Amino acid sequence: TSVLDDRRASVDRLVAAVRNAVHSLRVLMIDLYPPDLRGSGLAAALEDLAEPLRNEGLTVEVHTPEVPDLSPDSAAVIYRTAKELLANVGRHAAARSAWVDVEPVEHNRAPAIRLTVSDDGVGFPASGTDKRSEGHLGLRFVADRVRDVGGVLELRDRPGGGASVTAVIPTGFTP
Repeated sequence: TSVLDDRRASVDRLVAAVRNAVHSLRVLMIDLYPPDLRGSGLAAALEDLAEPLRNEGLTVEVHTPEVPDLSPDSAAVIYRTAKELLANVGRHAAARSAWVDVEPVEHNRAPAIRLTVSDDGVGFPASGTDKRSEGHLGLRFVADRVRDVGGVLELRDRPGGGASVTAVIPTGFTP
């Protein structure tokens, strides 16, 4: 039994490493292939994205009125943008509350979705949001992704404290 006990610790570490790798792979696959976002799927997916923040004690409100039909590519951009913005709230904002608002709008005379993620945290750093030199590319990727589909991204301070990021994404985008 002493040999078994010696190997048990190694096996336990190996099992934990495999579980961690499987979890990381699942997260990557969901990012590459988001859940079904048709119909009410986008609202459900946004609620799912808010759940980790809620589990950390934040109050997260998600407002998604009736969303018009979206191309799969537009829906994926909205989902990925919300995912990165909510991750930033969790990592950097030191917030107690966050809000996700989705509403149909018009952009360049075409249907679009306005996605706004706001929080009551510390706001944007005085040194700016370009943190590439520190290895942070999240907001840069978000801005590039939104711009690449013909949308716009706006970062601003939230009245009353915190930050607010708004992305306007065309609903009919296809690559």
